[in-house]
Amino acid sequence: MDDHNSGWIYVLLNPVTTNVKIGFSTNPDERIKTLQTGNDTWLVELGRFAGTMEDEFELHNRFERYRIYHEDPDGELHRSEWFRLGRDLRRWLIQQGLLRPDELIPAWIDFVNNALYYLLDIRMGGHD
Repeated sequence: MDDHNSGWIYVLLNPVTTNVKIGFSTNPDERIKTLQTGNDTWLVELGRFAGTMEDEFELHNRFERYRIYHEDPDGELHRSEWFRLGRDLRRWLIQQGLLRPDELIPAWIDFVNNALYYLLDIRMGGHD
């Protein structure tokens, strides 16, 4: 591995959307902290492993069909490093030991419960 290009591949999960971020950083703790600051949902680090920017690029290409694109106000699409948790990505995460097959069930239960409590609170007049 080339020293100036070596670092860490990190994998994050948004437990509400189940979207997955695959990123590269030489300082993943700081990078994840920065991402967390700009996110309204607590991101879960599924894991990290030694890698290069090329490794990140290869993973992005491997899971391209699950990539999330964002549309700007002019209608132009921009690629992100976030991916829908499609079958092949989920299988890869399980094979890497980064995700258990049943791991997402509690996150969805919490999400549904929170949504129901929120809706009930609105109905009861407790939310502005």
